[in-house]
Amino acid sequence: RRLVKRIYVPLPDLNTRKALLSKLLTGGAYILPGSDIHRISCDTDGYSCSDLHALCQEAAMLPIRELGTRVNTVQAHQIRSLRYSDFQLAMGVVRPSVSRDQLRKFELWNEEFGSN
Repeated sequence: RRLVKRIYVPLPDLNTRKALLSKLLTGGAYILPGSDIHRISCDTDGYSCSDLHALCQEAAMLPIRELGTRVNTVQAHQIRSLRYSDFQLAMGVVRPSVSRDQLRKFELWNEEFGSN
């Protein structure tokens, strides 16, 4: 079924991105210092929640990919933890799914046709 109304949901702001990243990165090997989460949050302006999820998945795969053919013989506790540099590399692969131009069009539409 279709929704009767279209609802514009803006992209997450800085604090929301921090909270999302903190939630996505809960777990032993995924813990990053708060300063790194802040830096990643600042770097991901324009990313949707789905984009942030994909970014975390891509970054989490980097330590595993480094193992190469040893991946089958290494135990989980031997895999290095995530680093800020993993996210920098992942941002080269996972880009925002909505351009600034598209966002502006959505915002204009919402101003004209959106409901409060």
